[in-house]
Amino acid sequence: MAEINSCSNSDIETIHNDLIRKLIIGHVGHNENMDRYVNWIMRFRDYSDDNPVVLEGSVIGHFVYLEDTEKIAPGNYDVLKQIFTDDRKALRKIEEAVNKIKIIKSTAKSLNNGNKDEIAPYVKILVEVKNDEGVFLRNLTSFLCNMVNNFKSEFPALPWINTGFNILHGGERDDTLATFCTKMMNVQENLEKMLLKESVNDPKTNSRKILGSCFALLQTIENEI
Repeated sequence: MAEINSCSNSDIETIHNDLIRKLIIGHVGHNENMDRYVNWIMRFRDYSDDNPVVLEGSVIGHFVYLEDTEKIAPGNYDVLKQIFTDDRKALRKIEEAVNKIKIIKSTAKSLNNGNKDEIAPYVKILVEVKNDEGVFLRNLTSFLCNMVNNFKSEFPALPWINTGFNILHGGERDDTLATFCTKMMNVQENLEKMLLKESVNDPKTNSRKILGSCFALLQTIENEI
């Protein structure tokens, strides 16, 4: 299992470093005359231990200091949330990183415990319907494609992929997202009915896992484009 842990740690480190890069480039910058840079300095001071050398250093140096003093670590970004408390886009990126790291840690834990069903709902479903000659898989694919198309057309102004991902992985629900949340619940209920019809074990849990995996994949694709 050492190899699994090694791969997981590498993935987590990549997510962590990518988050830091995005925050520096997109939400802090290096221009001392920009408001976002000034806001960063003013809030970072509270976590600099009044170290003048650190304060006068580069933004990258600031993040390194937060890491070295264990004020931030992969998946532990409470300090960053405080610093970026007024930047909703930055907070969303932080929350996305937290959720991705949680999934990786949960996956590694399940693999180490030998519980593959926890992290491979697709495998479980395909094994149980293997005698249906792929009919169920085609129906599932069609269901997910229709879901994507409907969300794209009904919520064109909403970052629905990230929103759906966060909701499925325990993120906070804004009251303004009531319509979207209702739609998500309807989708999950319909998927649950499909799984129940195919006699899939624990359709409620597996419907949530399938949607979670689907949104995680969509989010990865969106971030790579």
